[in-house]
Amino acid sequence: MVNFDYKQLLQKNINNKEKNVVNELYGSLLNGYINQDTIVTNDQFGPRLLNNQEGSSIWEQIKHELLTCENYTFAVAFITDSMVSNLKPIFKDLSRRGIKGRILTSTYLYRRL
Repeated sequence: MVNFDYKQLLQKNINNKEKNVVNELYGSLLNGYINQDTIVTNDQFGPRLLNNQEGSSIWEQIKHELLTCENYTFAVAFITDSMVSNLKPIFKDLSRRGIKGRILTSTYLYRRL
């Protein structure tokens, strides 16, 4: 694996407000993937396991994230017609507000044999 200095990359061409966000993101990633005991950060940017338990469904989390985003990208192996139908009203609302996004998926289920 190539040794890469991410801190050096993060310090290039950013103002103070962006630097604070970058530092928080950097700390959250280290906290979530390296060591939660020694690196304490805000939970906002860290990784989370989503599940359909404890009163919070994945669908509710997806809707919340979409309704509070500035743009979005879904990268999924496939997407069902029913999920597209569920997302259409949200996508229309986002479009009216000028929020753009995209869905990246394969053609696996529509492949001709």
